[in-house]
Amino acid sequence: MQSDSFSEFHLLNSAVSVVASMLVSPILGPVMGFTFGATIRSKPLVILGLKNEIISVLLCLVVGCIISFLAVGFGVHQRSYPSVQMTSRGEVAGLGPAVIVALASGVATALSTLGRNSSGLVGVAISLSLLPPMVNAGLCLTYAALLNAPNIHRATGDDINYVEYGLVSFALTCINIACIFLAGTFTFWVRFDHSKPCDGQRN
Repeated sequence: MQSDSFSEFHLLNSAVSVVASMLVSPILGPVMGFTFGATIRSKPLVILGLKNEIISVLLCLVVGCIISFLAVGFGVHQRSYPSVQMTSRGEVAGLGPAVIVALASGVATALSTLGRNSSGLVGVAISLSLLPPMVNAGLCLTYAALLNAPNIHRATGDDINYVEYGLVSFALTCINIACIFLAGTFTFWVRFDHSKPCDGQRN
């Protein structure tokens, strides 16, 4: 919840606080949990990771919805919507590069996990940026719904399609999760497969 709040408030303006929210993101751990569980074929670990991941994603969306209501209630949307942090996570053109970054980060995350390298995980968490896009999805979709009310108006010059931006932000997080799962599973499999002694070594 703390990281969700960091991300939501500062998606409006501050890039520094968005980075801070990435570092305390609750989404990365469960991804690695069900990725590792799938590799070692541990059904309980897969289920636990998936459950925690779903809970984390839903919390991000809910916090985004709540803060969007508050932003409209206090008139913040007239001054801060849309911010660069909001729009940068809602562009379709950003999905392609996100796949490349997420695949590379998935490998790095798996290796950092196996090597217990926390500093590596910090760098990967920043590059993956799982939490801010999901919070942004809740923010944009909620704001799009609120704009249907007769007494809520956009800021001057704001012509963004918030539904599209919200859906792209949601897709960005889902793509990152899928890529880190695929790359992580492959990395775990290669690491474990090559660490097994061959027949000659056993004898």
